[in-house]
Amino acid sequence: KNVPMRRKKALYPLWSKIEGYKGNWQLASKFLDSALIVSDSLSKLDNSLELLRLQQRLAFEESKKQILAAETREKKRKQQILFMIAALVLSTLSGLVIYSQKNKTAKAKKRSDELLLNILPENVAEELKIHGSSEARKFDNVTVLFSDFKDFTKHAESLPATEIVSLLDHSFGAFDQIVTELGLEKIKTVGDAYICVGGLPVEDEYHAEKVVNCALKMQKYMAQH
Repeated sequence: KNVPMRRKKALYPLWSKIEGYKGNWQLASKFLDSALIVSDSLSKLDNSLELLRLQQRLAFEESKKQILAAETREKKRKQQILFMIAALVLSTLSGLVIYSQKNKTAKAKKRSDELLLNILPENVAEELKIHGSSEARKFDNVTVLFSDFKDFTKHAESLPATEIVSLLDHSFGAFDQIVTELGLEKIKTVGDAYICVGGLPVEDEYHAEKVVNCALKMQKYMAQH
């Protein structure tokens, strides 16, 4: 009873032959039937084991496919994230470049406008920017102020150049402020000379009064400084 089935499969035919030689045909037939039963059982067992191995193999292959699919999805997700990061970085850099360029352009335009306003009346500068030229105008009634510093050449000979330029810069800065407050138009400076005018580029019936008032304010400033 404790003999393994695979050994029984080999022994039953042998026992059947032995009993046949002895003339025990009934017992020989019994062993032969047992051999067939054991063989059939082992065949079924082998088939079951083969089926189980096949199922395990299929389950392994399916699991392997799922793992590969998950790895592919993860790789694709990482690639998408990297692509989004790269796109964001590129967009940010492009935005910074555009902003920097716009900022430089705006600064250059502001500087250009300031230079134009420094040498031209506002409406003339605006017309020049729009049309590229400015139409000449005639003003019948204007008052021109021309000022220079008394004994400037004498003082300039005894002062360093940097100090002379600094003094002129501060004085002309104060003159600019006075001219702007009174609504006059600065023409230009030449050395220690300062020239401005009242009554243009917009006509003003009080042009003479404003220019005289400007001269008095300039004298007051110089007396205080």
